[in-house]
Amino acid sequence: MQHCCLWLSSTYAQTSFGIKGGLNYGATGEYSSVSEGFEDATDGESKMGYHLGGYARFGILGFFLQPELVYTKLNTDYNAFEYQIQKIDAPVLVGVKILGPLNIKAGPSFQYILSNKLEDSDFEIAEAENSITMGYQLGAKP
Repeated sequence: MQHCCLWLSSTYAQTSFGIKGGLNYGATGEYSSVSEGFEDATDGESKMGYHLGGYARFGILGFFLQPELVYTKLNTDYNAFEYQIQKIDAPVLVGVKILGPLNIKAGPSFQYILSNKLEDSDFEIAEAENSITMGYQLGAKP
């Protein structure tokens, strides 16, 4: 998935706050259907989505802790229907400045599904709303 991001921040001593947002372009994966004993898998076509949220960064002994709260909407086109997912991402990242403004950061990311639906389809999907999952983020920023 490709991202285009915008960061705005304000700094107070060792603490900074900011907003982040941007566009994402990617697919949510493939879907599989089974009929008459045969399984058919279809890859989704990438569509434009977006994310918007905020973060705080706290400096601690040369490192920083960066909790974030981001709303994300993803869309995927599967020929006959469109899949949409809306979620809240809450990564808790630990990072370090390497050289000048360059930093690296990593940590767990908690995801809460707000909406998980198919448009223009009679298919039913498993209920994923109100569920929490955990992933991992790793990144660098100039």
